[in-house]
Amino acid sequence: MRLTLYLLAIFLSADAHAEWRSFNWEYAQITPDRPKERVALTLPAQFDGHSCSVQLDTGMNGAFQWHGEAKGETTQVRFEVAGVVQQLAIDQQHLEQIRQGQCQLVASVGNAFFENGSLTLDLRNARYQFEQAAVLAGAAKAQPLVYAQWYDIGGHLLVEVKLPSGANKYAMLDTGAASFGLSPLSASAWADLVDLPPVAGPGVTEYKVNSWGKQISCFETSRRGPLVIAGLRTLDTFRVSYCQHPDFSTRQKVVGLLGLRDLMDSVITLDYRSLRWSIERPTEDI
Repeated sequence: MRLTLYLLAIFLSADAHAEWRSFNWEYAQITPDRPKERVALTLPAQFDGHSCSVQLDTGMNGAFQWHGEAKGETTQVRFEVAGVVQQLAIDQQHLEQIRQGQCQLVASVGNAFFENGSLTLDLRNARYQFEQAAVLAGAAKAQPLVYAQWYDIGGHLLVEVKLPSGANKYAMLDTGAASFGLSPLSASAWADLVDLPPVAGPGVTEYKVNSWGKQISCFETSRRGPLVIAGLRTLDTFRVSYCQHPDFSTRQKVVGLLGLRDLMDSVITLDYRSLRWSIERPTEDI
């Protein structure tokens, strides 16, 4: 579990009618033989008027999490992101980092931050909306969204997927896994899905990633579909990744994490209030 740290107060303001806002992608080269890829979705944020950025991570149950250890006495700052203003307790080390302008990807915001409204992500056009309303309550094509509340704060987003075998399973929708397709959470779950051991070899690539300060090994391959996501999107092929992260598990059996890699042409709407979600094609490019 990724715990919420130093978050105080409640929503103080939000857009009555949300407008599109821009977000940014962070890029990195995952393997030497591929160009840089989108690895993180970041939202512009302000701390007492200082411009910074925070990662959007729906794999995180809480509302807010600093990147890096908190040190020193705490004070309060005005935090604004997605049109929402909150009062936030901040430690001395992060405060100095922000004042010096060294605050790109300084923190993550997760599900608890958005659970009073609806979040829409236009991934192709790098823009988003957030409003405190149940925008999919009357939408005929929206599908059920499970908000699994395994802990005291927030929750995790579970969506239904139909595997190539025909089995219907739940996957955890994780915007923090931007470069991933479907990511099983154990070696046995990987083997069940791709019928290959998680070792580098023909058709399987191994690489290292930094996960919350730890270097871990990941393995990746492509899998023929169809993979059907919530009855809304069918993938003929999809990327399967497995990372050896022993600290991460779920309280409900899921087939894995569902990242954004195979959905980059989509508009995804997450309605936390009516517990529904949708995937659509953008109606316009900007």
